[in-house]
Amino acid sequence: AGGPVSGFVCDHIGRRRTVHLQNVLFAIGTLLICAAESLPALLVGRFVVGVGASFSAVASLAYLCEVSPANLRGRMTSTYEMLVVIGILLAWCVDFGLAGVEGGWRWMFGGILVVAMVQ
Repeated sequence: AGGPVSGFVCDHIGRRRTVHLQNVLFAIGTLLICAAESLPALLVGRFVVGVGASFSAVASLAYLCEVSPANLRGRMTSTYEMLVVIGILLAWCVDFGLAGVEGGWRWMFGGILVVAMVQ
């Protein structure tokens, strides 16, 4: 849902503010998911996190390209993308470990909040 508008948002408020906005969306969506008591509430939280992820896919890399020195730009963006993939792998491993835990799905989604706060 955020994909079609993420470029417009980046151009309108700037890449740095869009990165801050994506973190706010991640935090709000994660709190909605972790507090969800019904399927519709869970879906609203997932939607908000999804919009934040769309903003992240556009704004984070664009901002990194803008602030990187020209001679390091390719190395910086490649490293960023590699770290994204490593993060996905680590998240999968943690989620696999929590799969059999009662209420583990809340912890799975709660991990997103930690990343949003650190970033």
